[in-house]
Amino acid sequence: MTFAWDGRRLADVAALEAYIASFGDAALAWIQGVTAHHTWSPTLVQWHATGGEAQMKGLAHYYQYEVKNKDGSVGWSAGPHLFIADDALWVGTPFNTQGVHATICNSHYLGFEVVGDYDQHYWSAQTEYNVLHAIAAVFTRRKLVATSITLRGHRDCASPKTCPGTAVSMDVVRQKVRAAMATVPLPVPPAAGDRQIIGVPQSATADQFVKYLVKYGVRMLDVEMRFVYGVCQRFEVDAAAVAGMWKQESFADDPTTPEQVAVIGGTELQRQSRNPLNITEPATSSRDKVHYNGRFWRKWESFQLGLVDSVLHLKEQYGAHGLLSLQQIIPVFSPASDGNSPQVYIANVIKRMDEMKNL
Repeated sequence: MTFAWDGRRLADVAALEAYIASFGDAALAWIQGVTAHHTWSPTLVQWHATGGEAQMKGLAHYYQYEVKNKDGSVGWSAGPHLFIADDALWVGTPFNTQGVHATICNSHYLGFEVVGDYDQHYWSAQTEYNVLHAIAAVFTRRKLVATSITLRGHRDCASPKTCPGTAVSMDVVRQKVRAAMATVPLPVPPAAGDRQIIGVPQSATADQFVKYLVKYGVRMLDVEMRFVYGVCQRFEVDAAAVAGMWKQESFADDPTTPEQVAVIGGTELQRQSRNPLNITEPATSSRDKVHYNGRFWRKWESFQLGLVDSVLHLKEQYGAHGLLSLQQIIPVFSPASDGNSPQVYIANVIKRMDEMKNL
């Protein structure tokens, strides 16, 4: 079996841009995005201890002769396309060839491996620079914009792996790539004291999440609530914040309102639509919707689906555009122009998030 591998060292992003420029448009037409990984092993320290050239030879041998396939066979026909360290970049599988790195994302995505283990800490400044500008170089050539479709982590490709590391938020990476390409201004990051709820680890456990929903009368099976929590984990949206917003939507913005008298899903609209966060829908939308108080609202058959829809709404409408904290999201989601009090809303949600952590 022929193994597609290059192995060359590129000194910097400029050298990568020259490498990309060496291919004609037809050779790169298959590329529709980038999938980000981390090597996990070798770590960055191990990489530097033996040198990138030796590490690349070891990786090539592993992919060609050692890696085990589900059918019992050994070896791949190719590997990831680029290995990015803090001091250089290394070409694995040539960019004009489909690689092997992320199952369902192999056919249309370049595989970029960031050297190191990033489950506990984020990339160093120089590593981040190389990663962001390497992706930007590909996207510039292919005329792509960094979105949740074109720029994925390995974990977004039907994989149980944490790649590119639990410390890495893909929402933040997408924003920074767009900023590197100067296509979208980098949003103002959450200020000190802001409660970030997208692109962060869960602030409450699954058991605390379930206890909270049961406490306030949510009529869902235990397995359904845990499924919602799993969706929050997968999409890097804090489940505690989602539950807090859901509860906030069920009574007026009054911080003195006793928590125990508010029942999640208790409003007439929520009973009609199973739409926990009361997300509006254009009248022309083909999605099922309910007409209530002169506006159209998304409609679901169950609170479980409605809550999952809420998670996706927060991820795509806010996180994907760099709005990551309650202080950034709520004034847009529940503006004062609609007669709301965003600051009271934020205070109430934070209160409920903190309550959940103590259950």
